[in-house]
Parts: sequence; structure tokens; C-alpha cells
Amino acid sequence: MAIALIIQGRDVEALRLGLSQCLPATDIRIWPELGELQDIEFVVAWKCPENLLSKLPNLKAVCSLGAGVDGLLGLSDLPDVPLCRIVEDDLARQMSDYVLAQILNYQYQFNTYQQQQFNCYWQEQESVAVERVLILGVGELGHRVARDLLAHGYQVEGWSRTPKSNRDYPCFAGENAMLQCVTRADCVVSLLPATKATNDLFAAEFFAAMKKHAVFINVGRGNTVVEKDLITALEAGIIGGACLDVFKTEPLPHDHPFWRTDKLIVTPHIAAVTKQENIVEQIVCHYENIAKNQPLKFVVDKEKGY
Repeated sequence: MAIALIIQGRDVEALRLGLSQCLPATDIRIWPELGELQDIEFVVAWKCPENLLSKLPNLKAVCSLGAGVDGLLGLSDLPDVPLCRIVEDDLARQMSDYVLAQILNYQYQFNTYQQQQFNCYWQEQESVAVERVLILGVGELGHRVARDLLAHGYQVEGWSRTPKSNRDYPCFAGENAMLQCVTRADCVVSLLPATKATNDLFAAEFFAAMKKHAVFINVGRGNTVVEKDLITALEAGIIGGACLDVFKTEPLPHDHPFWRTDKLIVTPHIAAVTKQENIVEQIVCHYENIAKNQPLKFVVDKEKGY
């Protein structure tokens, strides 16, 4: 059984080396040099090309290199095999650190001070009151963000499409509940995945429900935001600010208005990046379970999209 690393835009040497050390007798192939396709039974993928997976007749499972699987679910030829995702503590830590950093940045107006520095201008700014944070999407990543914010003294509420239990903060479900929660929050953080249900979820009605001083942070997926409505909300002062790490089109086009939108921070999808050396053990576990015909961990519900 061969493992294929079909990963575009990243150096996979650390992953290949780690897998080779753990599985010295296993044939590990790196796209585009895949050899005899019938040998491949397990694929680790990121930005997988169209019309490739369907050419692997003996494929038994696919694992996304990251926590998100929307790129794979969007393939027209995705085979009917288990699709797994990465669940890894360092990803959750990175995400939590990023969200806290952006909240503090907004709270203490550091961006304004940087602009003042460029203009040699000394002026104290009043800090923004950020006390209550709403987390939209309280799976593994969102739950870690929520718990860390609680530890830093913030009041936290969570929301998800389906009810969650075993959360040490108030957690709500359903679209009506989401809008009610939004009205109470000083900061709204979305970690929602890309699904049909979340497409264009954050539109004019959503932003109108937010407090005027509140900040919107999106570290989930770019499909969730109606971009023109967010720009209008920022320019009209409907909300206080926004930070986006994910976009409908990535990389963000050079002529996109987000680059020139005031009160908006843009980062290039870096909130949580998979470190290959940290996921070797999890991929080896998937491989061994396939070989033993045992159930896989962290399998995605393809209908739900997560």
C-alpha cells in the first residue's frame, strides 16, 4: 500500500521524512510523481487538482492536511471513501493566539497608533470596551478559543448550528439565537466552515444587529461573508471594525476593495497553519487503521461539510 502526498504550494519534505521514519517499509509518493496509480490506497491532500483522485482505483481514504476540508469537498470527482481532517492541539493554540491578538489590537487601537507614528502624531486614543465575545462555531478550534478568552477575563458565549453540550460557557443554537447573541457581543468571532448553510451567512442584517462599536473577526471561511455588505457596514459606521483572515478568493486579488477599506485588517490565511512535523503521528494512525481495516478518526460528514 502506497501513501500519496498530493499537496500544492507547500514543501512536504518534513512530512515525508517523518512518515518515512515511522513507516520505513511504506512507499511514500509525492505529487506529481505518483508512479503506478493502482498502488495508492491513502492520500494526504491540500489543494488537490481536479480529476486526480478518481484515477486512483484502490483508494481507501483521504486526509486533509489541515482542519478544513472544503477544498476537497469541492472536487467534482471526490471518491466515495472516508474523508478525514487534522485535529491537532497546536492548530487550536495558534488560532486562539491569533484571535486574542486581534481583540487586543482592536481594544487598544494599536493600528491607529501605528498610523499616528507614520505621521509623527502624538495623540492618546480611548480604548474600546470589549467585554463580551461571541464565538460562532464551537468545535475543537472554537472551543479552545472560547476557553482561552475566558481565562483572560472575557465573558464568552458560543453558537453553533446544532446544540453543543459539555461547554463551560453559555452555548446557543439556531439562526434566531445567533442574531440575539450578536446584539449582546462586543466582538463576534466566526470559525464556521464552508458549507451550503453558511454561504453568505454574514450579510447586511447580521452586521446591523451588531453593536456600533463591535468588531467582527473571521477566521473560519471566506464564503460566509457578503463582502459588499461588510464594506458598507464599515464605511457607514454600522460596526466598529473587522479583521479577516479568510476570503472568497485567495490570494485576495490586488484590486479587491478590502485592501483599501478603512477599519479593516487583512491577513493572508495565517491564523492557524499546520506544522507538518506535528501531524505525522495522526497520519500514521490513519494509515495503520486502513491497513487493519479499522474505523478512522476525525471522519468528516460530507453532507454537513465538517
